[in-house]
Amino acid sequence: MKTLYLHIGSHKCASTSIQRSLRISKNVLAKNGFSYFHENINGEPKFNANSWLEYKPEYFAKGKGAKVRQVEKLFEKAAACDRNVIVSSENFSWIFEGDQVGKIYNAARRHFDNVKIIVYIRRQDKIAVSHHQQGSRTRDGFILPASFLYGHGNRALPENSAMVSKYLDYNEKISLWTSYFGKESLVIRIFEEDQLIGNDPVVDFYDILNINKGFKKLRINQSKGFEATKIGHLLIENGLSDGIFPQMIFRKCSDSGKSLPSQADARNFYDFYRESNIQLNNIFNITQTNPAVFNDDFSSYPETPEDIWNEDSANAAISHILTALKPLAQLRPSDLSLALLSMEESDPDERKRLEKILKYLEKFERAKYVTEKETFFDKIIRLHETVADSVKSLFISKKEKVSEKEDAPALPSDFDESTYLKLNKDVADSKVDPAEHYLNHGIAEGRRYRTSWIERKDES
Repeated sequence: MKTLYLHIGSHKCASTSIQRSLRISKNVLAKNGFSYFHENINGEPKFNANSWLEYKPEYFAKGKGAKVRQVEKLFEKAAACDRNVIVSSENFSWIFEGDQVGKIYNAARRHFDNVKIIVYIRRQDKIAVSHHQQGSRTRDGFILPASFLYGHGNRALPENSAMVSKYLDYNEKISLWTSYFGKESLVIRIFEEDQLIGNDPVVDFYDILNINKGFKKLRINQSKGFEATKIGHLLIENGLSDGIFPQMIFRKCSDSGKSLPSQADARNFYDFYRESNIQLNNIFNITQTNPAVFNDDFSSYPETPEDIWNEDSANAAISHILTALKPLAQLRPSDLSLALLSMEESDPDERKRLEKILKYLEKFERAKYVTEKETFFDKIIRLHETVADSVKSLFISKKEKVSEKEDAPALPSDFDESTYLKLNKDVADSKVDPAEHYLNHGIAEGRRYRTSWIERKDES
């Protein structure tokens, strides 16, 4: 008899800590008859099954939530071993539609004899504050689904919209899973320290598997401070979440303090869900301690809100942003003009894009265009050091080009073999002579052979 343990979240309930522990404790799991499935949809090992779920802004806008990708393949691959299998992704919590849960049920039951659905729930005000804060971050340049759900309001708690309620109404969401898998298949845990086995979510999760020793205990916390959270929301809201610009800003941002609502605001937010929590407890008998499942302690919040800019915090944030942008003050529109010339033949589409930016910048004096350069900053770094040679080649006549081919090109006086190999990994991997490669191919291909002044400044 093979059992699937499907861990569906919720978010901000130590899912990352649980998943990473499962990944590095595979020997302990195997000894106890378990296997942790953590491949992505392309068969590559990851820490969870997040890639099997698809979520787009338009799904959330239509009230649909997430969809499962290739659900049959997911459970077919998960069931390939001869042990009980754990599949974990907090993104299953984004599923709001019965047809998606039905697809999971049908595929899971085709490949497993039994299914257990594991879900951790946290008091709604606490999960909303933490999750809304997560929406101020990006991952590898991609906006997180928390951003789609909560938006980028300037307060610590989001508005209780219809979509937010779909996510935070545990009674409605868990009842959806129960309607397919049955009440006996649900394992519901309260994410409060005194309600967890060993006062620890990782220990508690292994207790569900009846494993009480040998596993790795981890606790991963990725929360941001007040300033970084506020600026992160503003960057995403204004379409500036990708590229080097936000990285520069966050490197200088303060990560101290937290964006928190007042006790009264948190209590009002939670009260919206209290009756639903009581109904959930009546159905599943989760706890005898609190009829509404969770405790009523709001002392972790301040008496007055701490999620609003004041004169000091706003000035500090502006100062940090200006400090981050200071290296850009040395760039001029002429730098971009040279880059445009070098790209005339190699990348005409990108050249047109940069040309529009240049025309815009030329309308302003230097002090006013500095903050606009983030849109092409990445390209400038890549092109900056090869511009001079490229520009020369663009202006010589055909006759001069013929003459130039007759003479062997010379290495630049500042050419450094180790730097060239470092900047051109494919050349290093090929084991060819770096100087010979640069003369025969590198010059024509516009390859870099030295670091930019910006990179040198960062290293110093």
